[in-house]
Amino acid sequence: MLYLHSVKNLGFMMVSGYIHTLGDSTLDNLYWMLQNFDIKDAKLHSVEGVLQTLADGYKVVSHAYDGFTTQSVLEGDRIGEVLPSGPTKDSYMRERKGSQVVHPLADLEQNVSKAANTPHYIVISVGGNDFRANFQNPWRLLKDIPEIQKRYLQIVEKVRSIPGRNVQPILVLQYRTDANHDPYLIYPLLGIIGVVAMMFHVTCLALLTAPVWIIAGKISIWKGGLAFLTGAVGLHLSRKSIPLSVTKDVFLGKKISMVTLGALMQSFYQPILEQAKKDRIPVLDLSNTFHPYRKLYEHGIEPSQEGGKLIAEGIYHILKHHDFRSESMLYSKSSKNSIYTGVTNKNPSAWRVAYPH
Repeated sequence: MLYLHSVKNLGFMMVSGYIHTLGDSTLDNLYWMLQNFDIKDAKLHSVEGVLQTLADGYKVVSHAYDGFTTQSVLEGDRIGEVLPSGPTKDSYMRERKGSQVVHPLADLEQNVSKAANTPHYIVISVGGNDFRANFQNPWRLLKDIPEIQKRYLQIVEKVRSIPGRNVQPILVLQYRTDANHDPYLIYPLLGIIGVVAMMFHVTCLALLTAPVWIIAGKISIWKGGLAFLTGAVGLHLSRKSIPLSVTKDVFLGKKISMVTLGALMQSFYQPILEQAKKDRIPVLDLSNTFHPYRKLYEHGIEPSQEGGKLIAEGIYHILKHHDFRSESMLYSKSSKNSIYTGVTNKNPSAWRVAYPH
């Protein structure tokens, strides 16, 4: 539930509570709104602007910056480094403190300390830019997943440890990118990764037939046992990145790039959802909210005006309806539903990204 406590303190306006955004352009899509609007309307139609309109009585405080990675959030970074130069960037930079280095977690803690007895909801969306930085290197993209997960969980823990009477984190899962307009060639890359994974799966399955060849007298027991063990271990290890289900789904007629993306997201978010369950943190499941074939994007990977509105509505739904004293919940909105709905985060290992139809 949304608890109302009106206060007035040092330099802060009288509000019921604060909503802090922390992370990347999933929350800070102002630059992309400036492509279509002047600064006043761009701010109004951005994720943070729509959220401010919805959450009447609450103040939205931005600690999210376009292009920031998990490392940027943890260690600080320079604003606007990934944005192309030009008038649009200039307008964005004026709104985002200029081209200086910021430390989002330190700024967040300082803001919370100014109103320590007031509710603070910390909306965390981060990780997408870590993968963007590795798009041209598929091996590194997969290899870096454990480190990105580790940094993500460090961010969550640092937020939870901020002194304050009522500091409540909210996790936002990344959405799938635009399948109609793909300037970064994300889906072709995922297709290549999927093909390699399928070849690996088929090889492992072939090795599992070794007992048959032993019985037929084609290979020795020692060689057959080694082949069988290699196949079993290979399939087990593949579960941590791209599991056998990808190959099964492709044989069932699903698009290889889409099922590969879903599998990677499932693998990436499993330990994060486990931690959310343990800490009773609500989760906005954009992975199952954004439909990759609908017009929700700018430049293939950024939330458009419509996409930003969908994100803001989801955050507001959690603020309004979630009981932060209760268990972790996953909130999403499918194309069949007019409102967000929540399910208990009971079994994170069973969480799946639904195939788009």
